[in-house]
Amino acid sequence: MSTPAREAEVQAILVRGIRRARGLSLKTDKTPGWHDLTIFLPGGRAHYVEVKRKGGYLRPLQQHMHRKLAVLGFTVEVVTGEEEAREWVER
Repeated sequence: MSTPAREAEVQAILVRGIRRARGLSLKTDKTPGWHDLTIFLPGGRAHYVEVKRKGGYLRPLQQHMHRKLAVLGFTVEVVTGEEEAREWVER
């Protein structure tokens, strides 16, 4: 049984894929509860992404912030584990 990838490794998969797509990713995790990455992709697409290792979960403050953003019409996507990260960059 292998050990799940650390959150930083999952995030690195996303960042590499975003670069390949000629996008821009900004680390936005300095504010407690805020999502990890703000991603800008060609065509004017913006994404707000929370990165978790496989088996990871949102802390209560993160859940609260995601709900606050949802009320404003924004969605924070949660990418959990390496497989989901690869799927995210391929879509």
